[in-house]
Amino acid sequence: MIGPLIQALLEGLPENDRATFIHSALNAAAFDNVSEISIALDLGTLHSDKSTEKLLIENIADSVSKGHVDDILSTVDERDSFRHKLLQCIVERLCSLTGALAAPLNENVVLSFPDVILPAYTDGNPNQFTDQVQLSATSFLNIIDRLFESSLILAAVKQEDVCVGAQHTLSLMISRGLDISERNQDLFRKAILMLSTVDSPTHRRIGDDLWLQMALSNPAILGPCIDSDYWKILIKGLRVGDDEQRKKCLGIIRPSVAIAASSEELRPSICSKTNAALPVIIEHYERYCTVFETILLGRYLNQVIECEPELTMLSFSSSAIRPEWLYAVLSAVLACATQNSTRKFIGNWIMSSNFQPEASDDFVAFLEQSFLPWVTQGALFTSTLKPSDDAWRCEHGDRLVGYVLQLLCANAGTDIGNALVTAVLSAIIGKRTGQFAYAGVYLLEGVGRAFDESNGTVVTAEHMETIAQLAAWSELPEVARDYVTVRCTKMCWDYTSRNGPCDSTARVSSDWQTVQSRILNGKAAGPISSWISQSSKRDRKEIETLEKIDCFLANASDGGTVSAPEANAFLEDIWTDLEYLEWPKKVLIRYPEVLFHSSIAKLLQPSEELCTTVTNKLHVLQQLAENRTYLLPPVMLKMRKIIPEAAQTLSISGFVLRQTEQLFAPTVETRIEVATISLLINVHPLLSPFGYEYYFGQPPSAGVAALLDIVSRLGPKHAKDVLDNLLPRWVMQKTPPLTISPWKSSLQLQIMLLCCEEVCPELDEPQTVKMLNDLHYVLSIEPLPRYRYLLNWMIARIYLHRPHLRSKILQDLSTKDHHSNPKYLASLMKIAAMLATAVTGDEEFANQISTSFVPLAASSKVVIRHEAQWQFPILIDHAKAQGWTSITQSPAFLVLDEYIRSLARYDDPPIERKLDVLDPVKDHTLSNLVAGPWFGLDHVERPLCSRDDFVSLHSEHLPKSCIPLGEPLPPPPIATQESSPPTQDQDQDQDLVPSTYTSTRALQTKGTAYLAQTPRPRRSVILIASFISSPSNLGGLSRAGEIFGISELHVQNQNITTSSDFRSVAVSSHLHLPIHQLSAANVAGFLAEKRDEGWRVVGIEQTDRSHILGREGEYIIPEKVVLVLGSEKGGIPAHVLGECEDLIEIPQVGVTRSLNVQTAASIVLYEYARWHGS
Repeated sequence: MIGPLIQALLEGLPENDRATFIHSALNAAAFDNVSEISIALDLGTLHSDKSTEKLLIENIADSVSKGHVDDILSTVDERDSFRHKLLQCIVERLCSLTGALAAPLNENVVLSFPDVILPAYTDGNPNQFTDQVQLSATSFLNIIDRLFESSLILAAVKQEDVCVGAQHTLSLMISRGLDISERNQDLFRKAILMLSTVDSPTHRRIGDDLWLQMALSNPAILGPCIDSDYWKILIKGLRVGDDEQRKKCLGIIRPSVAIAASSEELRPSICSKTNAALPVIIEHYERYCTVFETILLGRYLNQVIECEPELTMLSFSSSAIRPEWLYAVLSAVLACATQNSTRKFIGNWIMSSNFQPEASDDFVAFLEQSFLPWVTQGALFTSTLKPSDDAWRCEHGDRLVGYVLQLLCANAGTDIGNALVTAVLSAIIGKRTGQFAYAGVYLLEGVGRAFDESNGTVVTAEHMETIAQLAAWSELPEVARDYVTVRCTKMCWDYTSRNGPCDSTARVSSDWQTVQSRILNGKAAGPISSWISQSSKRDRKEIETLEKIDCFLANASDGGTVSAPEANAFLEDIWTDLEYLEWPKKVLIRYPEVLFHSSIAKLLQPSEELCTTVTNKLHVLQQLAENRTYLLPPVMLKMRKIIPEAAQTLSISGFVLRQTEQLFAPTVETRIEVATISLLINVHPLLSPFGYEYYFGQPPSAGVAALLDIVSRLGPKHAKDVLDNLLPRWVMQKTPPLTISPWKSSLQLQIMLLCCEEVCPELDEPQTVKMLNDLHYVLSIEPLPRYRYLLNWMIARIYLHRPHLRSKILQDLSTKDHHSNPKYLASLMKIAAMLATAVTGDEEFANQISTSFVPLAASSKVVIRHEAQWQFPILIDHAKAQGWTSITQSPAFLVLDEYIRSLARYDDPPIERKLDVLDPVKDHTLSNLVAGPWFGLDHVERPLCSRDDFVSLHSEHLPKSCIPLGEPLPPPPIATQESSPPTQDQDQDQDLVPSTYTSTRALQTKGTAYLAQTPRPRRSVILIASFISSPSNLGGLSRAGEIFGISELHVQNQNITTSSDFRSVAVSSHLHLPIHQLSAANVAGFLAEKRDEGWRVVGIEQTDRSHILGREGEYIIPEKVVLVLGSEKGGIPAHVLGECEDLIEIPQVGVTRSLNVQTAASIVLYEYARWHGS
């Protein structure tokens, strides 16, 4: 309607005045809304001449620069001719502008970052118009070429909105496949390479985006710029870029490699193998990109592990990948931003595979800048310290030594070999002033072993000068300092012997002669490093204190006497020296010899002052031993010699309790020091005497053995004090108790067992019954197998002492409730069988036990049924051996015995059955207590001592122990499986090893159901979890239910979904699954309603009528089903079982009571999905 109105107005004006009117109107218009723009366009169309058209285009172009792009585009959309003229005007303005920024535009132009604020475009961006206008590939080629050129220039200015608009324009032109002149192609190549290397993140992103877009749409344009610098930019982006930049680099690499591999001239830039075929090069780089994406962008450790064969293949000499690409991915992985588990796996792979694809400066740079900073981190050493007999070893350190050894020997005598040695020595020097000096120790060991194996050819005189300086490295703990001393001095000696003396090694090499002389002459005492250096004032004071102790002991041995005041003064004097010297190890180890000397022990009772002094010093020593485990053996071994005479005076029961509460473990510093001992003694055969005992005295196991020996000789009074303090803690623990708790340990139960053995004969009947009831309660709640074994042992021994109390077991075994605590009932059967088959067992009790086992052998609970079926044949065999006819001639017993022996698993019992065997009489020995096969029941703790630690203790004339030493134990039974379960320590830091390499490149992925455009239909499955209270179990059910597509989940309280424990397991599954509230009391009624609606109600429970799930031809879960789950302890209540039309259970092979409820539900849901499809 506007057009005719304007036309009528114009027709009313004289012809000569129309142009003036239109120009005035165009100049007055603001061009900031659709109406004004439309009117202006109609005026220009109705009176078209060059001046009017020019004025109109200029004014609209000004409006574009002010940001009114959308209004203008909507108005000129159908005016093709005007739109193109407007575009031409804007492009000319851009060219004029960019000509001022970077002129002249020619092949030698260098794009820079002009510090320019564009005054003509402060309110808007001209590229916003060129970004959206419809371009034609067949028209206005000159405009397009000039626009491309101008946009490249503008992409490099500092004003971000301008350069972003320029990027959009360029992206549009590239995506449309418009022709680009050769001149602009060259300019584009220069621009993107420059933009991708600048410091500005915005411009770097623009350069990468344009580079990637061109590589994907028209990669041939990039061919002329592919050279070594081209690849270096991509490698740098992979190595130090963020995730987005790395993705773009990988996207550029694929087409760029195809171009380079197709050109004989460019192929050497990506492949060092001149005979490599084109498909091989492309395939290897595709593998490389996949590996990079998986390791650094995917980040799932299991997928990283699966990449190991591919990574190994790419590092082979036959690989088409140039080594610098491998350095890029490995450097990126080892950087701090990568998660530790991935860094650890890849770093260990580098060492285990002896990674060195080439001998080049690039490899040395990778080692120096990426690998060595990672591999020398202290946490890698301390987390891989593993116990080995009474010593420790550092697995990471051993791997590092092996890798350094291989590298240096493989490159010995070459320039690269010398550079590698220099890099390693520089890292060692850095550790002198940096963190975790032990990393330098292990690096030095690698250099030292390479030196020995290569006969010194791996080092030069300059290297030996550095090694000679290291010999004076004094800022180290004792063992490490001694190691560095002997390793460096021996290397200098060997180098001098082969190459003649030189200034840097002559003095240090003579120090090795001093070390050898001291050892051969029997003068080895104190730190080795002190033999070749001047002693300090502190060292002299320490020697003086040790001489005082020697003098006192020598006087006492010669029959000299000492008074209580003199003894007290001497103890205080030595103690003052200890405090002044800050607790030196040598003096601390010797102090208990004086503190618990027999001459002083005799004075404790009459001298209250001396008694107080000894007690106080004992307490402090016990505190010091928390961080100095080497102090435990001397304290225990010396103190046990004055027990039980001084037990009351020194409050020995309190000491024992504190020791069990604070089970001392060696500190990390002690462990790494002990691990260093093995390095030291391997330097030279003469150093073999410098083992653990030289530096730390007797091993900690000797201290634990002495502690147990003290407890075994305490006597009833002190043993009862200990037991009265320990047992209530186990009784009062919160239920359900934690499987592993910081305050519980096997040592506590071992001490309790010894105390029970001493106390039980002295207790009256009520006290015995109470103790027995407490132990039964602890057994009923304790989940850990090793703890249950020791509790069974204690209970069985009490019944042996008080056989008339065995009626309690018979009473408990007669229960009809097999659901409330089946594991406890199984333990009672075990104890009963122990008592019946012990040497003190009688026929009547055995007959009663056998009778009670008959119904238990048919229990609906698997754990009870299995235990009864295992123990019953043992009872029958014992009855036959004893000639108990009431048992051996019972037809019911014989038939049951025959049936049990016919079962498939009877002749091949699980390893736990063999480890769990206990005869409370024959196996009641210290040998079994401290290192019996029962330690293999789980892998929470290692034995703290062995029988050998007790042999010398039991040879001394001390009060009789409450438990015999026993004969050496036979080797523990071995599992029939191919491999045994790892110990806890092994499992924590075990190297992850992938499967054997195959040609497949399949990598693990997560589920992709969330990518579906429409919701998937849910299955006709309702899950009833109203009897379950654990938030984590309910979270697991939500997760499994949502994944398998159930229709509803019913819980006791719908608010459980707000629990952090629930959400930590459920993740976001509860947001995609209907969860309804259904109280436990209403479950039966709900099931009845659903049954009437045609649903099949199925309970998941172990009963005597349950169908075995998954057995062929046995049972198929109905398609429309309500699945009922029971509580964690009690299962499905009886009244709800009555509402279930079918009951199912999951077949089990092991003896564990049952699966976790969420695991069981997941198996059932999987079985349902298997039958009824997706």
